[in-house]
Amino acid sequence: MKIGVTIEPYAGISADKLVTFAKAIALDHVEININSMKDVEGIIANLGKLTTTFHLPIPSVDGFEPGSTKAALRTRMTKVVDFINTYHKDLQLLFTLAHPPEGPDADFQVLIETLQQIQTPIILENIPWQDDETFTAFYFKAKDLLGKQLAGHAIDGPHRFLTDNDNWLSVPTELAKEIVYVHLQDTKKDNDTHLLLGQGEMPYWDFLRFLKRLGYKGVINQEIKPEGLDLVAIMNSCLEVAKYTNKGRFLAMKTRYAFVKPILRRKIAHTTQK
Repeated sequence: MKIGVTIEPYAGISADKLVTFAKAIALDHVEININSMKDVEGIIANLGKLTTTFHLPIPSVDGFEPGSTKAALRTRMTKVVDFINTYHKDLQLLFTLAHPPEGPDADFQVLIETLQQIQTPIILENIPWQDDETFTAFYFKAKDLLGKQLAGHAIDGPHRFLTDNDNWLSVPTELAKEIVYVHLQDTKKDNDTHLLLGQGEMPYWDFLRFLKRLGYKGVINQEIKPEGLDLVAIMNSCLEVAKYTNKGRFLAMKTRYAFVKPILRRKIAHTTQK
């Protein structure tokens, strides 16, 4: 199993430098997005054995998406597709991740045509407040059109929790069989807050146990947006993932963290002072 974290420029620290912190805390994977594109050369230089996923833009954050139909937005999307196709091998990209159409100008067929231009396996993520019936219909319609290019379902546990706090772990059997990638973070019950594990209201341990029962062995990527670069809290969040998935790895990471914590604190302080 790979444990990962989303990387983008933060608090004056470029994405390529944050990749080195991900390696230092014994992660296996990083997820990047359009905010990290400008740092691509440094990211590639610092990756080492880390694998990556590229999260395509979403309208609520980036103002456009793969299914956007407006000409100006199509131009922006073309640049993203070109970026992925240019760098996917050097970035050791496992997947490109997409959402169902969300914005008012988004079109399903345009989304599919955009994804078909991408030279990587595609994974599709459930979005908050969209019921299982709607997402499942979307997923399998997309699968029919994308064929083998669709690698599987990227399940976002917090999105499911936001959609239905009571039945969020009742994943349709046909969808559960498709899971190849996981998004995990903590959240409030009514707002997609992307908190570190233990800082919200979601019983994340139940989700991790659900994955263990499925025999899931892929990437668990923490899509966290911490307030301040709180290194200890980030490490503790990573340890929570390991504790519920691999006890041996949990103990090894805990030992490593005790050693690297003071070193990383000094490096972060030095980086943010520049």
